[in-house]
Order: sequence, then structure tokens, then C-alpha cells
Amino acid sequence: MQRLAPALFLLLSGCAPFSVGPLLPLPTPVREGQESAVWIVWHTYGREDLPPTVRWVEGASLNCTAETGRPGWQTPVGCREGFTWTAGNVSVAWRPDDFFATTALAHEMMHASLIRRFGLLGGDPDHRRPEWLPGGLKDQAVGRLIEAGL
Repeated sequence: MQRLAPALFLLLSGCAPFSVGPLLPLPTPVREGQESAVWIVWHTYGREDLPPTVRWVEGASLNCTAETGRPGWQTPVGCREGFTWTAGNVSVAWRPDDFFATTALAHEMMHASLIRRFGLLGGDPDHRRPEWLPGGLKDQAVGRLIEAGL
């Protein structure tokens, strides 16, 4: 373990080929309306268990442009606006002009929900399940966030 400690420290502090810091499931302040937004999304997905913890990535940590053209951060799979670390922890970019509906919150929570249903390999990173289709559960969750003014 002593040999791994320096490498683990560097990895967790962001001194790696990609920034791991924003991926870690460490707590961040709860945003106003977050509990309602998470409840809406999680229940849209038919979930009654505890939702994943949301870690907000913002400010200087948003250091690249995601495929969407919006600010993101480097993850193990490239620049992203969100990353599902585990079924219990998601990281989501937050920009000054965001609402919950304009973030990747519903998207990452869908990955977490699928992992809980189908196991770690069932998180559907290629977005092939019907939940991702236009009008599918993910879009329904975003629509409900919009309806709620979140």
C-alpha cells in the first residue's frame, strides 16, 4: 500500500493524463432546487430507491469543449459534460447560465439507473436502449424539469 500511495495521490489530485478530480464522488454544495430536480428525474425513471449523489463540476474545472459545443472537463473517455462514476455517484457540469434541465443531470442519472438495473456493464455507454430515443424516458425527465421551472 505504501508504494501505491504516491500514485494514488497523483491520480486523485488530477495529476494524470485526464483530470480525475471532478470525477470523484466527493460531496459538493447542494444547489437550490437540486433535491426537487433529482426527485423528478429519479421518479420519472420509475426509481424508488435512493438516487445517486450528484457532484457538480464548475468554474476552472470546466477546461475543454465537449462534443455538444458546451464547456466540459476531461474524463477517461474525453471531454464530457457529465460522467457516471458509479450507480451511486454522478458528476455533472454546471455553467453560470444553467438550469437543471440544461445540464447532463437527467442523462447521467439515466446511466446510473441502468447500471442499477443491469449491472456495471449495463449502463449503456453507447446510448442504444429505448430510454435514449427522442421522447424516451431521458427526454421525458428533461421535459418534467422544464415544466417545474428547474
